[in-house]
Amino acid sequence: MKQAAQTSIGSGSGIGRKHVAALVAGPAMLMAILSPAWGAQDEPIFRRSVLLENAEVMVVENRYEPGSVAPFHRHEYPRRVIYVESGGTIEITPGRQRDDGTLERAPDGEVRRIDITAGQALWLPAQVHSLRNVGKTFIRLIEVEIKNAAP
Repeated sequence: MKQAAQTSIGSGSGIGRKHVAALVAGPAMLMAILSPAWGAQDEPIFRRSVLLENAEVMVVENRYEPGSVAPFHRHEYPRRVIYVESGGTIEITPGRQRDDGTLERAPDGEVRRIDITAGQALWLPAQVHSLRNVGKTFIRLIEVEIKNAAP
């Protein structure tokens, strides 16, 4: 009858408790250090996903957690329709494009706070702006940018 080999940690095997702890903890620590969230605060997330794009339209889903911000951006196409899937309170800050192409807050622009409700549809022109979810609810918008619409 064969006897099972028995190895005891720290009994001359060359592997001590500290080595085992390092082998176990090492991969977890490495993953934590390489993680993009290492040391970062949990900031509210804004997500933008292009759902469809062709020669006529671009359909985009915008998701705003409470407190999240869509940074300054420019709508390229002359007209757009926004359908509010999940509503809340947004703050819109008007912007402008500088000569060097960068976007910034418009010096004469007034920040507007707007309540939007689920099921609402909006017809809007192209613009430069930033948007913040200042309410306590998750907001989901479906935006259809119409590429060939008359301004």
